Amino acid sequence: MTNSPNSGHEPEPTPQTTPEPTPPRRNRRLRRFLFRTTLLLSGVAVVGGAVGAWWAWIFIQERLSPLVEQNLTQTLNRPVDLGEVESVSLNGIRFGPSSVPATATDADQVSVEAVDVGFSLLPVLLNRRLGLNITLIRPDVYVDSAPDGRWIGTQIRTQEGEGGIKTELETIRWQNATLVLAPAAEIVEPEVEEIEAARDPDSEAATDDTTQDEQAAEEAVTTPTLVTVEQLNGVATFRDNNDRISYELTGQLSSGGTLQLDGETRVPDQATNLVVQGQELLATDVGALLPLPLRFRAGRLGGNIEVQFRADQPIELFGAARFRDVTMEIPGVPNQFSEADGGLRFEGQRVALEDIETLYGEIPARVGGSLHTQDGYDITAQVESVSAEDVLETFELEFPIATSGNFRADLNLVGPIDQPQLNGVAVNRTVARVDRVDLSAVRAEFSVTPQALTFTQIQATPADGGLVSGNGRIAFGDDGGLVFDFEGRDLPGGCDRPAAYGANSP
Repeated sequence: MTNSPNSGHEPEPTPQTTPEPTPPRRNRRLRRFLFRTTLLLSGVAVVGGAVGAWWAWIFIQERLSPLVEQNLTQTLNRPVDLGEVESVSLNGIRFGPSSVPATATDADQVSVEAVDVGFSLLPVLLNRRLGLNITLIRPDVYVDSAPDGRWIGTQIRTQEGEGGIKTELETIRWQNATLVLAPAAEIVEPEVEEIEAARDPDSEAATDDTTQDEQAAEEAVTTPTLVTVEQLNGVATFRDNNDRISYELTGQLSSGGTLQLDGETRVPDQATNLVVQGQELLATDVGALLPLPLRFRAGRLGGNIEVQFRADQPIELFGAARFRDVTMEIPGVPNQFSEADGGLRFEGQRVALEDIETLYGEIPARVGGSLHTQDGYDITAQVESVSAEDVLETFELEFPIATSGNFRADLNLVGPIDQPQLNGVAVNRTVARVDRVDLSAVRAEFSVTPQALTFTQIQATPADGGLVSGNGRIAFGDDGGLVFDFEGRDLPGGCDRPAAYGANSP
């Protein structure tokens, strides 16, 4: 008998359940929904982007140009004339020839070939702030200084622009600029001959109104000095809501030499610190820019100097400079110092003269000491050896009697800046001869002014014995002359009597 399957009454296995497939209609609905959503979002994005681009383009084309001009005018507190728009992008705009013209109260001015203005529109959308980064292409800049030596009188401000958009000047860059600096006019005292010529009715310099000519001659005259810096490149960075401005500049002077300037201005305090590094600069340019009583006429100079400007305070200088082959003048002192080599050390308002070797006229000297821009001079000089002939040539004197000898001297320039006094003591190094008298020992105390060489005390010992003492005065100028008074004692031959000599210079 054959057994049928599952005869042992074992449970039959349950077949595995297979999920029913999703109806095709439901898949189509999902795909259609996703497609429409994506299409909608894409459309919104496209429309939003188009609207944003359209707004940005309209803003740049129609509102940004006057907004930049208006806010630059307000920030710099000066009129700014921007040129025509030459090119536009979403992060920048270029203007054609532009300028910051001079005003009735400020001669500073700028003209520029082109102005690039860089910006980001995102801060404008988020917080109504427009940061400007400006580049001046080949600008020509003219800046003159105030009588106190300060150069920049522009008051930087931060203003709200139209529509509540706040414009903030972040940086200004200069590319290949030319800068002309016009220091305050130099005060030049007229020569004695000019005053005398005005007083002389027979002089060609005199006119019918002699009194007016004399007054004009006695008044100080001014000579303008311009310093030109070429290939100037640099950047000024505005920080702390324009309360701090830092700058870095490099350039070459048209007269030769290189210049680098780093500094910072604190606008609320009206305080500026500048560090100026220069190499092979023309001494006349440096003298025109630094507030020193020394007048440089020739030579080269280099150094590292910090200049400090403070409100209502004299300018202070710190650092050191070296110079070579310099010619300079000290107002109130006749004759120039030439072929000068040495150094200057700046200590606030005091300037120390270090290791200076120079010629004063034809007199070789080693110069030291110091000057104070407010308190005056305390300068010393030593003359190791000079002939009587060189002294006479230095002061353009013609003695009516023959004089020879070799001398050494110690000099001291003292007194206020506007009235210095040059004093000295000279003694002979070799036998001196006056007329036909040999002098074994000579000592003279003297002073020099633009008007005269005055001997306050003279003591001489003739080679034959005795003592001669006296004083005298030699006036400079065409109408100058000399007057000496001497007294002898214990002279050979019983010549113990006063002797007076007086003569006019030829």
